[in-house]
Amino acid sequence: GKEQSGFVQSIGFEMYCKILEEAVEEMRRGVEVEAETVEEKLVPGRPTDPKLDVDFDLLIPADYIPYELERITIYHRLVNFTAVEQIENLKEELIDRFGQYPPEVELFLMAIELKILAGKLFAERIIVNERKIKLIFDQAVEKEDVFFGLYMPRMMEQALAKVRFLNQKNLGVEFEAKGKNKQERMRFAINLLHYILAES
Repeated sequence: GKEQSGFVQSIGFEMYCKILEEAVEEMRRGVEVEAETVEEKLVPGRPTDPKLDVDFDLLIPADYIPYELERITIYHRLVNFTAVEQIENLKEELIDRFGQYPPEVELFLMAIELKILAGKLFAERIIVNERKIKLIFDQAVEKEDVFFGLYMPRMMEQALAKVRFLNQKNLGVEFEAKGKNKQERMRFAINLLHYILAES
């Protein structure tokens, strides 16, 4: 648990995911996994694959799922999810197989949901911390009518929303974070993105 947490912190979540994906591929050495890897580049229903930046470690504790291969397999599935429904199904599966999951796993699942939603908004990166929720958008967003016709107006409805261009090319939007703890802040961010996407 502590060693895994330190490892994630030292190399970052994105790199950790890449290492995990490679480990799963090496362990399975199956055609099916190779096919999944190729398909990752073109995921229907998620226009971008944003980087996620949060102020806590994302991990599955070893005392919840003691078998390393099981943990790696679940990590691999999570980072390749493209729909919120997949997360809901995994929640049921985890409870069935391993019992009620701890707060660390809940945060991980929330982070993946946030990443999926941010991808639907054409985000290149999403940052969530105690003070702010920040979305940095892919340059291709200028070609998306739905972004300026629906998503941007809904963002601008939010109190204290700040919109600006970053590096003279990427559009960024910043919101004030709300919540007394990590779970509340993540839930607030998820609900906000659902609203912007007109899913709530």
